[in-house]
Amino acid sequence: MDLGGGSEVLHIPRLATRETAWEWFDCLEKTIPWTRPDIRVFGRTAAQVRIFSVSH
Repeated sequence: MDLGGGSEVLHIPRLATRETAWEWFDCLEKTIPWTRPDIRVFGRTAAQVRIFSVSH
């Protein structure tokens, strides 16, 4: 799937074992500076459902 700007997503079923996939996920979660900003809706503030990584 082309995401534009030279980015794309490629799905390859069973590329890695479940354990390896979780190792990759843990590595990404720990090494990328994720943020979950607050959003204000109908006068109430809550954390956004999605997390983001801002790169420059």
